[in-house]
Amino acid sequence: MNRHVVLAIARKDLVDAIKNSYILIAIILPVGLSILFKLIFPAGDLTLSVSVYDPGDSQLVAQMENQSNVHIIKAVSPDQVRQMTDERETIGGLVIPADFDRGVAAGDQPDLQVYVNDRAGIGEQIAFQSLIQEKVWELVGQEVPARLIVTRLSNPTEENSPGLDPGSAFLVMLLVMALAIVGTFVVPMLLVEEKEKKTLLALQVSPAGASDVVAAKSLVGLFYALLMALIILTLNQGWQGQWPLTLLALVLGALLVVLIGLLMGSLFDTVNEINTWSSVVILALMVPSWTTMLQMPDKVETFLRLLPTYYLGQLVTASTTGQVVWSEFGLQISIMVVCIVAVFGAAVWGIQRERVR
Repeated sequence: MNRHVVLAIARKDLVDAIKNSYILIAIILPVGLSILFKLIFPAGDLTLSVSVYDPGDSQLVAQMENQSNVHIIKAVSPDQVRQMTDERETIGGLVIPADFDRGVAAGDQPDLQVYVNDRAGIGEQIAFQSLIQEKVWELVGQEVPARLIVTRLSNPTEENSPGLDPGSAFLVMLLVMALAIVGTFVVPMLLVEEKEKKTLLALQVSPAGASDVVAAKSLVGLFYALLMALIILTLNQGWQGQWPLTLLALVLGALLVVLIGLLMGSLFDTVNEINTWSSVVILALMVPSWTTMLQMPDKVETFLRLLPTYYLGQLVTASTTGQVVWSEFGLQISIMVVCIVAVFGAAVWGIQRERVR
């Protein structure tokens, strides 16, 4: 692989992507949706009433009381917290163990019972659960200090499940969508345009090998995909939890979908074909991320495990919420790496196939 050839091709493609209005719109679409979501649900403008049972006078409650938009209502029992939330007197409630602060300080990751009024507006739910996650993390600022047990009172099927708030679930879906759009629309579009303009033929008779072309276009796809992902993370408070693991997951996910896009570009010959099939592939890659917000039937979720973006969504969910199970995380990373190697080989084969056509 020739480093100079790779960088030369990558520089050309970076400029070509910006010049193409369709590609430019595709790149900025996920960011635009993220901004629109923040405008529709302005969590910072809401006043939140929260019921709390806190026999140990936890610092968590003291931190919440310092928030100007938070109204704390002290309850005399865990049942009263649940009742106040269920009767819509509060947006949510907390039942804090008496030794919660000691457990956090000792790194025991104590359980924190969180009740959510699922009949409240989506903006209020997002604001409440984001508040809890933020304040819990402020307790120590390192590995996840507590395990949130979220109970949605209007939906008994979701009781006592480690919850992901709607805002975090939407973040995961936005990230997967951004990577899928850049990887399976922008990247193959660049490759197919070169086929139509016959510039790919010029590359094929140059010193650039198939692996050079794949590497160069992978760099371009990675640049735009990660740029969109970083912007979305920043706009949606995605730097919570174990963010280095979030970045690792996004790099692997971006590389995988970019290579899928290159394989598509090697198989299709016209822009119209890419326009037709990329939407199908994007949807297929996005569907597994919906499991972060929607309860899927067991058979459907089993099928979705066949798609690599299922593991991307699980990785980002675990790292952004700080609920990483290392054995599962390692397995998911391994699956992603195996998929990357397999698709890279297929993409190189696809480019080499062009030489003999």
